[in-house]
Amino acid sequence: MTEMKDYIEGLKYKFDTWNQVLEAAGINQEWKNKYMLFKVKDLTEEEYLMLDQIKQKSMELGRPPLRKEIDGEIREHLKPKCRTWRNILYQIDMEPVEKEKSFGETYLDDRKNKSKQHKEMLSNGLYKVFNLGKKERRYLTQLRRLIDKLGRAPIREEVPEDVYNGLMKACGSYRNVLFQVGLEPLDKTDTQKIRRKVKSEK
Repeated sequence: MTEMKDYIEGLKYKFDTWNQVLEAAGINQEWKNKYMLFKVKDLTEEEYLMLDQIKQKSMELGRPPLRKEIDGEIREHLKPKCRTWRNILYQIDMEPVEKEKSFGETYLDDRKNKSKQHKEMLSNGLYKVFNLGKKERRYLTQLRRLIDKLGRAPIREEVPEDVYNGLMKACGSYRNVLFQVGLEPLDKTDTQKIRRKVKSEK
């Protein structure tokens, strides 16, 4: 533990946050998918039943469950073989809710973290929404058509109000709405440029 503290002290001279450390080490989502995900081949019947409970919970929620939404005994039982929550979900072909830079925004200097808490929240989280209703699926189809027409991700003002409101209710955030169709929001500069253009055309 003392040795780890020494490493952290050394890193503080060059980096502010863990995200900067991870990026410098080349640890990104692609790296995680390649080296941290694997299918467990010796699961018992009891463990398959536990995974089925997680899958049932996801159907109930309409999205991958958060760790805290699954009974601790199930998580602890599966952890020795699966190692991580991400890999537990991988056994049933799911990905966890991703909260952008949740750990990465943690400061190396713990004094700066006193007012910050590392929580799993759906706010700004990225996850596939299951069990979309007929109306929401129709909205996604309309969104895809708009994307094809524009040749890019639309800004919020370009999305019809009923489509935007319906998908926001189902997905929680506009970033997650676009995640359903494999896109990310435009950067701030492009968004502002397009927003001004949209306003001038009204």
